[in-house]
Amino acid sequence: MKKFRGFLAFVLTAAVVLTASLAGSAQGTSTVTQVGLENFVYHYQELLSELVILQLGDENRAAVEQLGPEHIAGLSQIGERNSLEIWQLGQRDLVLAVQNGGGNDAKVSQMHSPEGATGVSDNDAFSYQGGMYNTLNLLQVGDENTASIYQIDSHNEVFVVQEQSPLGAGKNAALIVQAGLNNWTSAVQLGAHHLLRSLQVGDDNSSTIMQSGQENRVSVVQDGSKNVFSAIQSWWKGEFLMKVHSAAVSLLLLLLVLAAGSAQAVEPGAAGIEQDRMDLFVASQRLLEEAQRPPRMKVGMVLSTLGADSEVSMGVRVESALGDQAQVSVVTETIYLRAENTLAGFLSLKFVPFPHLPVPIYIGAGAGYADGFRYQAFVGVDLTKYFFAEARYINLPGGIGDRGLYLAAGFQLTF
Repeated sequence: MKKFRGFLAFVLTAAVVLTASLAGSAQGTSTVTQVGLENFVYHYQELLSELVILQLGDENRAAVEQLGPEHIAGLSQIGERNSLEIWQLGQRDLVLAVQNGGGNDAKVSQMHSPEGATGVSDNDAFSYQGGMYNTLNLLQVGDENTASIYQIDSHNEVFVVQEQSPLGAGKNAALIVQAGLNNWTSAVQLGAHHLLRSLQVGDDNSSTIMQSGQENRVSVVQDGSKNVFSAIQSWWKGEFLMKVHSAAVSLLLLLLVLAAGSAQAVEPGAAGIEQDRMDLFVASQRLLEEAQRPPRMKVGMVLSTLGADSEVSMGVRVESALGDQAQVSVVTETIYLRAENTLAGFLSLKFVPFPHLPVPIYIGAGAGYADGFRYQAFVGVDLTKYFFAEARYINLPGGIGDRGLYLAAGFQLTF
């Protein structure tokens, strides 16, 4: 949980540092970038809260309210007709929401502890939705709730309620990943010390979980289609650990043993059914292999403090891998310097020495044009598959401490 919360803080703090020069220290800071037609943004915030919104496409809608001090919110919508609603009503709440596709809808509410409670709210939330028409409803009330939810393809739906207000000193946590079509997960966690994990790969899977006691745990893995899982826990210090995928493997082995003596009695149509199951298994394996394969190309946007008085400038970044392992790549960047009203461009080589780390760190160097010939050296980190942050040295007057040091962060899509 601490690792997850630290990850969120690092992602969002990188964006906030890049926008720190846009507002005074006593007020909330917000940066909104919209490229496309008929995009809509509403936001209200108080007391040292930070907000970054990026919308690329048409008819995207984002609404954010941050009541109370020291909230951080980062929102990105790429595509058409996506909708995001974020409500943070306590203190020091963090949320990062990304929607890539069309017709996705997400509603996230994070609320404070009741009046008079000794703790302060410290909810975390991360949500990624890709594909079409995915739906997310997330409500977190109390102290130290965390949630991480990914929906990768289309027509998936997640409903999560985490409370603890503050029933004990416990910590709720939820991780829900759905890949495929028409998957549905509902989870309710009340009380303290809950932990929920759910992974559904395939189509038309369903999971329903409710935990109401203390120190309960649930883990659900469903690999395939049309699986159904349900669990309810309400006793004290209960532990229920269910891994459907492992159980399915054991059950399959048992069925194979029992069916070995009656193989000749299988009807002609049964072989086709078994072949369909085998094809589904092979397709699932191929999906996992493709997900684990390093991307050949990354295309995205970059925010950089390169420019007069470290003003934030936006640009386009394209990264092409050299070799199958993607440890070395060529990075091309074009940045529009608003203050100078001109373009800067760099061509660089990027090297990832340890690509299998959970959060890979990379280094690189290159040359280009920014009010004359310039060279740069940089060190960065791939925060996720889609977000990165960098520190750069460029032989250009200015930067942090007037020493040529600049910060950059961005969002990228992989191909």
